[in-house]
Amino acid sequence: MRVYKPATLRVLAAALDAGSLTPGPAYAVTEGLRAWVAASGDGPSRATASSSGQAPSVEPRRQDEAEEELEFVALSEAARDCLRLLASGGQGAEPPVRVVVVVDVADAAVAVRDENPGEVDLLQAVPVVKIMAAYVDGDGSLPGVEAAVAAVSAADRGDQRAEAIVDAVDELLWYAAEELPALVSRG
Repeated sequence: MRVYKPATLRVLAAALDAGSLTPGPAYAVTEGLRAWVAASGDGPSRATASSSGQAPSVEPRRQDEAEEELEFVALSEAARDCLRLLASGGQGAEPPVRVVVVVDVADAAVAVRDENPGEVDLLQAVPVVKIMAAYVDGDGSLPGVEAAVAAVSAADRGDQRAEAIVDAVDELLWYAAEELPALVSRG
């Protein structure tokens, strides 16, 4: 199962130093996430009716695209959780940079919670050699991330203006696993 673990630069640096990513909340493509996206009516699990009148099914060539879209939703939920981490103040004077660490783990290493769509618990530490990549805010994202950190609690309570601020944050940049030590050292 591909898991998207919310983090910060400090959390990533600690994982690289310790040799493992700590267990805890993360996001993945779960049945709950699939149902949530399908209920939105415009997500990747939109089905096409078959000509035989049988139950709708996703077209074969669309299945890969749909899975990629679902993974993007899981990544986006993890990125939003990064804002909550930064807003919690537990990170001290850390720069407001969202980091989403991507790992593939056995299904048994994950407990599906789906309290929020796609929410899972990573049940055990993951060796850093299993980190596939990370998505990280770019240098120019700082003002938008700072504003989103300040707005995320209100957005979670349904404040539409705060939601617009959170949604306006720049997309994360992709870094290969081998680039992460240099990323945290300049952090």
